[in-house]
Amino acid sequence: SIWSQFAISIMHLSFFEAAMIKARKGKLEAIPLSSTFFAFATSALILLSIALNIGNQYLVFGIISDLESGVLLFFFLCLIGTFTNAFSSLERIDLSFSRINRERVVSPIFFAIALSLLWYSDFISLNAVLIAFIGSKLPVLLMRFWRYRNMVKWPVNLELGVSSLWLGSKLHISAIIAMVSSQIDRMVISSLWPPAELAFYLVAFSVAGAAMSVATQAIQIVLLPHLAGASTARSLESIARSIRVGIFVSVLLAAPIYFLAPILIPWVYGDDFAVAGSMAQGLLASTVFGPPLAIVIAANKSFENALAGIQMGSASLIAFLIGWWATGFESISELLITLA
Repeated sequence: SIWSQFAISIMHLSFFEAAMIKARKGKLEAIPLSSTFFAFATSALILLSIALNIGNQYLVFGIISDLESGVLLFFFLCLIGTFTNAFSSLERIDLSFSRINRERVVSPIFFAIALSLLWYSDFISLNAVLIAFIGSKLPVLLMRFWRYRNMVKWPVNLELGVSSLWLGSKLHISAIIAMVSSQIDRMVISSLWPPAELAFYLVAFSVAGAAMSVATQAIQIVLLPHLAGASTARSLESIARSIRVGIFVSVLLAAPIYFLAPILIPWVYGDDFAVAGSMAQGLLASTVFGPPLAIVIAANKSFENALAGIQMGSASLIAFLIGWWATGFESISELLITLA
């Protein structure tokens, strides 16, 4: 999962987000820009297919035949991710958030149905689950293609494309660092801790971070296009108000998780996972900052300030690595203190 996210991020170089920011600042509409987005998405996928073909011929993909199907599935994941980013950015330009929210609900429903069918037919495997995941994304993707089928206006907007590539390449560095800093704890402890303790931590993290993740994603989707399309004075006013609301929402979400986690986790996962309840309480000290940080990141992007995002992510990584060097993360308390 993490490598597919990296690949998709590397492929589009934050182009779609940068183009959305440029379009909102220039008061441009989404439909005339469709050709620019489609042209970039197609070019990125062609380059990826060439890279994967070379890897399949000359690298480990050609030596280990079991990976060939994995490479194909990986390509389809990247294809879906790339066009999903393109369509979402086009809809964010026109502030079509209700449509985005409806479409975000459809795929999980299809995926849950597919998993239920696989489980009922006793056909569960890694490839089957990946195929089910890809299949669950296709209905929304096809609906979006159908919606934009007659809306692609040529020629490609080269000025927007070049300026978006330049801004996107800067935002891209910030996005990669932010992605690593947000997942570095799981990347490190997966090789340090025994499987049982790692399972406790992953369950605790999913509980502590689930609600915060929903709030953070909502902020990222909605706030950035609003700020990018507003004047500087209005943006600053919106940022100040959003941070206050973000802090309130964080506390509102964290309070019930803190009290319910020790009860719900053993009830759902069994008494053996009781220790994950206290882990979840400790993790709230770091996950509670998710929504306010998302607001600050969106504000920096709206002002095209990639350097601030790089500095924030780098500071987080440095603090984590210092904690790792100083303690070795031999206990959960050492990791939680570092994350906080």
